[in-house]
Amino acid sequence: MDTLDSLLTSQPLDFVVPTQPLPEDLNAQRQWAEIRKLQVDTERAIAELDSFRRREADAAAEEGRRTYTFYSRVEEESVRACMATLTSWSTRSPGAPLTIVFNSPGGAVHDGLALFDFLRHLRTSGHHLTTLALGRAASMGAVLLQAGDRRVVGANAFVMLHEVSNGTSGKVSELEESIELSRRLQKRLLAILAERSTLTVAQIQRKWTRRDWWLDADDAVSMGFADEAL
Repeated sequence: MDTLDSLLTSQPLDFVVPTQPLPEDLNAQRQWAEIRKLQVDTERAIAELDSFRRREADAAAEEGRRTYTFYSRVEEESVRACMATLTSWSTRSPGAPLTIVFNSPGGAVHDGLALFDFLRHLRTSGHHLTTLALGRAASMGAVLLQAGDRRVVGANAFVMLHEVSNGTSGKVSELEESIELSRRLQKRLLAILAERSTLTVAQIQRKWTRRDWWLDADDAVSMGFADEAL
Protein backbone atom coordinates (compact mmCIF):
# COMPACT_ATOMS: atom_id res chain seq x y z
CA MET A 1 0.00 0.00 0.00
CA ASP A 2 1.27 3.46 -0.88
CA THR A 3 2.17 5.68 2.06
CA LEU A 4 0.97 9.25 2.45
CA ASP A 5 4.49 10.44 1.76
CA SER A 6 4.73 8.48 -1.50
CA LEU A 7 1.29 9.56 -2.64
CA LEU A 8 1.98 13.22 -2.04
CA THR A 9 5.38 13.13 -3.73
CA SER A 10 4.14 11.21 -6.81
CA GLN A 11 2.35 12.68 -9.81
CA PRO A 12 -0.28 15.34 -9.00
CA LEU A 13 -3.84 14.11 -8.61
CA ASP A 14 -5.80 14.44 -11.87
CA PHE A 15 -8.75 16.58 -10.99
CA VAL A 16 -9.85 20.12 -11.78
CA VAL A 17 -11.70 22.32 -9.36
CA PRO A 18 -14.59 24.05 -11.13
CA THR A 19 -14.20 27.80 -11.40
CA GLN A 20 -17.71 28.50 -12.63
CA PRO A 21 -20.53 29.38 -10.24
CA LEU A 22 -22.05 26.62 -8.10
CA PRO A 23 -24.20 24.53 -10.43
CA GLU A 24 -27.95 24.42 -9.93
CA ASP A 25 -28.23 20.68 -10.48
CA LEU A 26 -28.10 18.76 -7.17
CA ASN A 27 -25.88 15.95 -8.48
CA ALA A 28 -23.47 18.47 -10.02
CA GLN A 29 -23.36 20.34 -6.70
CA ARG A 30 -22.45 17.13 -4.88
CA GLN A 31 -19.68 16.39 -7.37
CA TRP A 32 -18.35 19.94 -7.04
CA ALA A 33 -18.36 19.67 -3.22
CA GLU A 34 -16.57 16.31 -3.27
CA ILE A 35 -13.85 17.67 -5.54
CA ARG A 36 -13.45 20.76 -3.38
CA LYS A 37 -13.24 18.61 -0.23
CA LEU A 38 -10.59 16.43 -1.86
CA GLN A 39 -8.55 19.51 -2.71
CA VAL A 40 -8.79 20.88 0.85
CA ASP A 41 -7.89 17.50 2.39
CA THR A 42 -4.90 17.14 0.05
CA GLU A 43 -3.62 20.63 0.86
CA ARG A 44 -4.00 19.92 4.57
CA ALA A 45 -2.14 16.60 4.23
CA ILE A 46 0.69 18.28 2.33
CA ALA A 47 0.97 20.99 4.99
CA GLU A 48 1.03 18.37 7.77
CA LEU A 49 3.69 16.38 5.94
CA ASP A 50 5.84 19.50 5.47
CA SER A 51 5.49 20.27 9.17
CA PHE A 52 6.45 16.70 10.08
CA ARG A 53 9.51 16.86 7.83
CA ARG A 54 10.60 20.14 9.42
CA ARG A 55 10.26 18.64 12.91
CA GLU A 56 12.27 15.61 11.83
CA ALA A 57 14.97 17.84 10.34
CA ASP A 58 15.09 19.93 13.54
CA ALA A 59 15.32 16.78 15.66
CA ALA A 60 18.11 15.39 13.47
CA ALA A 61 19.99 18.68 13.74
CA GLU A 62 19.54 18.67 17.50
CA GLU A 63 20.91 15.11 17.64
CA GLY A 64 24.10 16.44 16.11
CA ARG A 65 24.38 19.32 18.58
CA ARG A 66 24.86 17.46 21.84
CA THR A 67 26.52 20.36 23.66
CA TYR A 68 26.16 20.85 27.40
CA THR A 69 27.02 24.23 28.90
CA PHE A 70 28.52 23.99 32.39
CA TYR A 71 28.54 27.63 33.57
CA SER A 72 28.61 27.17 37.33
CA ARG A 73 30.55 26.01 40.34
CA VAL A 74 31.40 22.33 40.55
CA GLU A 75 29.08 21.12 43.28
CA GLU A 76 26.51 18.43 43.93
CA GLU A 77 23.57 20.12 42.21
CA SER A 78 25.42 21.20 39.06
CA VAL A 79 27.15 17.82 38.70
CA ARG A 80 23.87 15.94 39.17
CA ALA A 81 22.17 18.06 36.48
CA CYS A 82 25.05 17.55 34.06
CA MET A 83 25.14 13.79 34.58
CA ALA A 84 21.35 13.49 34.18
CA THR A 85 21.37 15.34 30.87
CA LEU A 86 24.35 13.46 29.48
CA THR A 87 22.82 10.14 30.56
CA SER A 88 19.64 11.02 28.67
CA TRP A 89 21.60 11.97 25.55
CA SER A 90 23.70 8.81 25.75
CA THR A 91 20.56 6.67 26.03
CA ARG A 92 18.85 8.32 23.06
CA SER A 93 21.98 8.54 20.90
CA PRO A 94 24.50 5.84 21.85
CA GLY A 95 27.98 6.71 20.67
CA ALA A 96 27.06 10.21 19.49
CA PRO A 97 29.74 12.92 19.85
CA LEU A 98 29.33 15.03 22.98
CA THR A 99 30.68 18.47 23.85
CA ILE A 100 30.83 20.08 27.29
CA VAL A 101 31.58 23.80 27.53
CA PHE A 102 33.13 24.79 30.86
CA ASN A 103 33.18 28.28 32.31
CA SER A 104 33.69 27.39 35.94
CA PRO A 105 35.51 28.79 38.98
CA GLY A 106 35.96 25.24 40.31
CA GLY A 107 34.40 23.84 43.43
CA ALA A 108 34.15 20.60 45.39
CA VAL A 109 36.82 18.01 44.65
CA HIS A 110 34.66 14.97 45.41
CA ASP A 111 31.81 16.16 43.19
CA GLY A 112 34.29 17.06 40.47
CA LEU A 113 35.92 13.64 40.55
CA ALA A 114 32.48 12.02 40.34
CA LEU A 115 31.80 13.96 37.14
CA PHE A 116 35.30 13.26 35.82
CA ASP A 117 34.82 9.50 36.25
CA PHE A 118 31.40 9.72 34.62
CA LEU A 119 32.83 11.54 31.60
CA ARG A 120 35.54 8.94 31.27
CA HIS A 121 32.82 6.28 31.38
CA LEU A 122 31.04 7.98 28.47
CA ARG A 123 34.26 7.83 26.48
CA THR A 124 34.73 4.13 27.11
CA SER A 125 31.07 3.62 26.10
CA GLY A 126 31.87 4.92 22.62
CA HIS A 127 31.16 8.65 22.83
CA HIS A 128 33.77 11.03 21.47
CA LEU A 129 33.96 13.75 24.12
CA THR A 130 35.12 17.30 23.47
CA THR A 131 35.73 19.54 26.47
CA LEU A 132 35.87 23.26 25.78
CA ALA A 133 36.96 25.97 28.21
CA LEU A 134 35.52 29.44 27.66
CA GLY A 135 36.16 32.27 30.07
CA ARG A 136 37.88 30.22 32.73
CA ALA A 137 38.41 26.62 33.72
CA ALA A 138 39.74 27.14 37.22
CA SER A 139 40.68 24.65 39.90
CA MET A 140 38.36 21.63 39.50
CA GLY A 141 37.22 23.10 36.19
CA ALA A 142 40.77 22.67 34.88
CA VAL A 143 40.74 19.04 35.99
CA LEU A 144 37.41 18.40 34.25
CA LEU A 145 38.85 19.87 31.06
CA GLN A 146 41.20 16.88 31.04
CA ALA A 147 38.28 14.44 30.72
CA GLY A 148 37.83 15.07 27.01
CA ASP A 149 39.21 13.14 24.08
CA ARG A 150 39.72 16.58 22.56
CA ARG A 151 40.51 19.44 24.94
CA VAL A 152 39.95 22.93 23.58
CA VAL A 153 40.39 26.36 25.15
CA GLY A 154 39.02 29.65 23.89
CA ALA A 155 41.54 32.16 22.61
CA ASN A 156 40.73 34.45 25.56
CA ALA A 157 40.14 31.76 28.16
CA PHE A 158 42.32 31.03 31.17
CA VAL A 159 43.10 27.80 32.98
CA MET A 160 43.95 28.00 36.69
CA LEU A 161 45.62 25.34 38.81
CA HIS A 162 46.26 25.33 42.54
CA GLU A 163 46.64 23.07 45.53
CA VAL A 164 43.70 21.35 47.15
CA SER A 165 42.15 23.64 49.73
CA ASN A 166 41.51 22.34 53.25
CA GLY A 167 39.25 24.43 55.44
CA THR A 168 38.71 21.88 58.18
CA SER A 169 38.73 22.92 61.81
CA GLY A 170 38.45 20.82 64.95
CA LYS A 171 40.54 18.49 67.04
CA VAL A 172 44.13 17.71 66.13
CA SER A 173 43.27 14.10 65.27
CA GLU A 174 40.45 15.28 63.00
CA LEU A 175 42.75 17.78 61.33
CA GLU A 176 45.35 15.10 60.73
CA GLU A 177 42.76 12.84 59.04
CA SER A 178 41.50 15.69 56.90
CA ILE A 179 45.00 16.72 55.85
CA GLU A 180 45.81 13.13 54.93
CA LEU A 181 42.68 12.95 52.78
CA SER A 182 43.60 16.24 51.12
CA ARG A 183 47.03 14.85 50.30
CA ARG A 184 45.46 11.77 48.72
CA LEU A 185 43.04 13.88 46.71
CA GLN A 186 45.85 16.16 45.59
CA LYS A 187 47.83 13.14 44.43
CA ARG A 188 44.87 12.05 42.30
CA LEU A 189 44.45 15.49 40.76
CA LEU A 190 48.16 15.80 39.99
CA ALA A 191 48.09 12.43 38.24
CA ILE A 192 45.14 13.51 36.10
CA LEU A 193 46.77 16.81 35.15
CA ALA A 194 50.14 15.21 34.36
CA GLU A 195 48.66 12.36 32.29
CA ARG A 196 48.85 14.28 28.99
CA SER A 197 50.92 17.24 30.09
CA THR A 198 54.47 18.00 29.04
CA LEU A 199 55.19 18.59 32.74
CA THR A 200 55.78 15.97 35.38
CA VAL A 201 53.81 15.68 38.61
CA ALA A 202 56.71 17.26 40.53
CA GLN A 203 56.91 20.19 38.10
CA ILE A 204 53.19 20.89 38.32
CA GLN A 205 53.32 20.68 42.09
CA ARG A 206 56.15 23.20 42.25
CA LYS A 207 54.27 25.57 39.95
CA TRP A 208 51.00 25.63 41.92
CA THR A 209 52.35 25.53 45.49
CA ARG A 210 51.01 28.40 47.62
CA ARG A 211 49.53 30.28 44.68
CA ASP A 212 46.93 30.30 41.93
CA TRP A 213 48.71 29.40 38.71
CA TRP A 214 46.94 31.05 35.76
CA LEU A 215 47.64 29.94 32.20
CA ASP A 216 46.43 31.62 29.03
CA ALA A 217 45.33 29.56 26.03
CA ASP A 218 48.78 29.35 24.46
CA ASP A 219 50.37 28.30 27.77
CA ALA A 220 47.70 25.66 28.35
CA VAL A 221 48.33 24.14 24.91
CA SER A 222 52.14 24.31 25.10
CA MET A 223 52.13 22.63 28.52
CA GLY A 224 49.75 19.89 27.40
CA PHE A 225 46.72 20.87 29.49
CA ALA A 226 44.76 21.42 26.24
CA ASP A 227 45.09 20.13 22.71
CA GLU A 228 44.23 23.31 20.83
CA ALA A 229 43.04 26.89 21.16
CA LEU A 230 40.16 28.40 19.24
